[in-house]
Amino acid sequence: MLNILFVSSEYYPFIKTGGLGDAVASLYRAVQISGDNAAILLPGYKALTENIVEVIEDHAISIPFSVVLQARLKKVRLRNHSSLVWVLDCHQFFHQPGGIYEEIEGREGHLNTLRFAMLSWAASQLACGNITNWSADIVHCHDWHTALVPLFIKNEVQAKGLSRAPATLLTIHNLAFQGHCRREYLAILGLKDFTPDHVQSENSFSFLELGIKHADRVSTVSPTYAKEILSEELGCGLHEVLAARADEIQGILNGVDYNIWHPQTDKYLAITNYEFDAGARLKIKMLLQRELGLKQSANTAMLSFTNRLTHQKMADVIIDIIPALMRQNVQIVSMGEGQDEYVDAFRKAAKAYPGQFTYLEKFGEPMEHRIHAGADICLSPSRFEPCGLNPLYAMCYGSVPVVRATGGICDTVCDASLSNIENGTANGVVFKDASEADLLGSIERAIRLYEKPDQWAKLQKNAMNSSFLWQRAASEYRNIYTDIGCQKPVEECETPREHVPDIPFAPLLNAVGQS
Repeated sequence: MLNILFVSSEYYPFIKTGGLGDAVASLYRAVQISGDNAAILLPGYKALTENIVEVIEDHAISIPFSVVLQARLKKVRLRNHSSLVWVLDCHQFFHQPGGIYEEIEGREGHLNTLRFAMLSWAASQLACGNITNWSADIVHCHDWHTALVPLFIKNEVQAKGLSRAPATLLTIHNLAFQGHCRREYLAILGLKDFTPDHVQSENSFSFLELGIKHADRVSTVSPTYAKEILSEELGCGLHEVLAARADEIQGILNGVDYNIWHPQTDKYLAITNYEFDAGARLKIKMLLQRELGLKQSANTAMLSFTNRLTHQKMADVIIDIIPALMRQNVQIVSMGEGQDEYVDAFRKAAKAYPGQFTYLEKFGEPMEHRIHAGADICLSPSRFEPCGLNPLYAMCYGSVPVVRATGGICDTVCDASLSNIENGTANGVVFKDASEADLLGSIERAIRLYEKPDQWAKLQKNAMNSSFLWQRAASEYRNIYTDIGCQKPVEECETPREHVPDIPFAPLLNAVGQS
């Protein structure tokens, strides 16, 4: 059994802005189920600390940056949550108004640099056994917010002459976000000995760059994305750093937590368990139409777009094709925050096409579930996509995704050619180029399939019976943990325990289209 410390800035359902929170919480649970001794450390945002119902341990810590920062490291029980978690509690940094990554006006980068450097330092101390008697064999760091953990651990090794230290795995959930900060912070954080020899600017560096260089192993959230980021086109300026470690980068596909995303047991759907069939789907669709002010029509194809309104998610291209789509027998339900110009355009579309286009600016978890369960087609195009959880969630409910062949999409979605529909492999509509013509053409192809009930029912059934188990991902991560954890003297390395097989995926009992 290995002691594994997860470190993340997000954790479903308490702290979440996107797929990171979902992925970390689900993987953490899967690793716990697999039998390893897993713990997790999270930043003490208000949304988390206000859900603390019991404090199990409480430790005062002094963080030795150029100005010593005071905080508390607490082991707590959260409301309606079975697992204990560690929380770095410091109201000065984590209870600021605004979003969890929002900066103080006029101090760009300053707050997040200190927030996540604090989190990384605290993780290194907890992992090295400096807080309690517990120590970690492996620290699993998630995205740039935790990428300084390997450096702080190396600092600890050098300062104290340790003969043994936790191994580190850094998982890149999205390479586009790197945590840039001014170069002088290396000295402020006590990391001047780790000055990078490759920087995107002579005056700055990024947390992620340093993490990639110093972690014992690096992973991404899909096999295809692991290959793509080695290219200049998708390497976001770090392709050379990544290429230098190409043999130590592994792509492991994210999974779906079927305890949360399962139509037969979904607490957000107004249906009785085990009754999610074609009739239930139509009922949810009609309720959505009425709730959102859309024209009630059973035969009108309902399209959803529940993504962040960003350039990555091709929100600009969606905006360009709205007039063409509105000339067809379709409705669009959109939801998500994002860049101001895209938000304004979606607002205008909702006013221009009442009864046919609706836009919900504030993301809501219950509404996302109902949209996937009621919409016929899920629009989830991307210019690049590390994994792409949204189309996987949609498929659970028989909402057929329209996606671009990039990153994790290449590992999860099979195009709806006639032969693929018949042989049971098709589960979505896939296009190649990030262009207006290709996106519009793929949506129109999905609409034509929707108008052929027999083919559509087969495609929905294929989508709903696709399986993306977190147990599989946890098993692959376990192999990495064992590998990097055993890069120590043999007598210090535990014998890997017997592998617990994956729980088999149970096809949906009343899949749409099944007689």
